[in-house]
This record gives sequence, C-alpha cells and structure tokens, in this order.
Amino acid sequence: MPAHSLKIGLIGAGRIGRLHAEHLTSRIRSADVIIVADVFEEAARECAELYTIPYVTNNYRAVLDYPDIQAVVICSSTGTHARIIEEAAQAGKHTMPIIVVYARLWSRARLAIRICSISSAMTPSPRRLTIFASRAVSSLI
Repeated sequence: MPAHSLKIGLIGAGRIGRLHAEHLTSRIRSADVIIVADVFEEAARECAELYTIPYVTNNYRAVLDYPDIQAVVICSSTGTHARIIEEAAQAGKHTMPIIVVYARLWSRARLAIRICSISSAMTPSPRRLTIFASRAVSSLI
C-alpha cells in the first residue's frame, strides 16, 4: 500500500459490488478498502474474504460512521443510492455511486449530486469505472 492511500468503504456486496471490490483491491494501489457492508451479511463476509477486506457489517450506516473512511463506493440497489449519497455527504465522506438514474429518481439524484459536488456523467463499462475510480482516488490523496 502506498504511503498515502484513500480509505474506502464499500456499500453493497452483490455482483457489481464484488466487481468494484476486485478492481479497487487489485488494480488501484492507492485505494485501501477497509470495510464492506451488505444487508445480506453473508454476502459482505464472502466479499471481504475474497478480497481481504478487514471489516464486515450488514448496516451501511456503520460504514458512514467509521472514522477512518474517507470515501464510499455505493453499489447497493439503485433505489437506495440517492439516500446513501445524501447521508454520506452529511457524514463528510467522498462518494462514488455506481448509479443508473431512472426518471423517477432523477430530481433526488440531481440534489444528491449537487450536495456531493460529483459529476452526473455516468460511465457504463467496468473498465471506464476503474479508470474513473483511479483518477478520483489519485485526485483525493
């Protein structure tokens, strides 16, 4: 791990969450994923074991309350993204939501984006998300 790393919490340990856990732990040297949360604690535990993430919880708020966490990657179900982005901003965490905005969520998502000062441009491919994450991590440390 580099001398300066970004301490990351992962929210959501399903298919997309695991994909990002893999990329963050194996391809981005300055990323340090230290906790994973999923409502299905067994999914979080399996993800943590697979990618050597030291802490597991079934409550995403524990990630937001964890004092060492600087940023969260939100891979939970789409309907939860806006609320978690808002709560993460209130907790002083940087966010990287893996979000697809549906029309009914657009106004709330736009508010969350303004709150967090993040780009509303979403990149669909895992490779592009990895590049985006790498640049985001590099800009924060």
